Amino acid sequence: MDAYAQGPRPFELALAAEDAGAEDAGAAFARHGDPAAAAPLLQRALAAYERLDAARPAARAEAGLRQLGVRRGRRGARQRPQLGWGSLTPTEQRVVALVAEGLSNPQIGERLFVSRRTVQTHLAHVFTKLGISSRTQLAAEAARQAAPSRS
Repeated sequence: MDAYAQGPRPFELALAAEDAGAEDAGAAFARHGDPAAAAPLLQRALAAYERLDAARPAARAEAGLRQLGVRRGRRGARQRPQLGWGSLTPTEQRVVALVAEGLSNPQIGERLFVSRRTVQTHLAHVFTKLGISSRTQLAAEAARQAAPSRS
């Protein structure tokens, strides 16, 4: 694997770090019960795959890390704020619009092809993000947000 590190072929280095048949590779260490040796090699492979925009091999390396109990979490800055109207996901926005129309959780679930419990979960997230506690408040805020601003 050191020979690959010296060469101009980062994809081959990533393959070697992941598995590529070399006994010192990450997947081989994992198969032989040595997660401490496997994790850094798989992380190295994953980093190389991500630099190369090699999505499928990156997903494979990340799956190997998950099997070792390594969770990477979110990468990069979040695109949405954590609170307020801008923090709502597209699905939460659809749920809000349907609540504003006066639909019940089961009716919203039917429209979105999800369970009423899933609708309830989305509403709980919306209430937290908006700092409100009732459907009435939500409908009123939705109407205010939909009204054209007067400048």
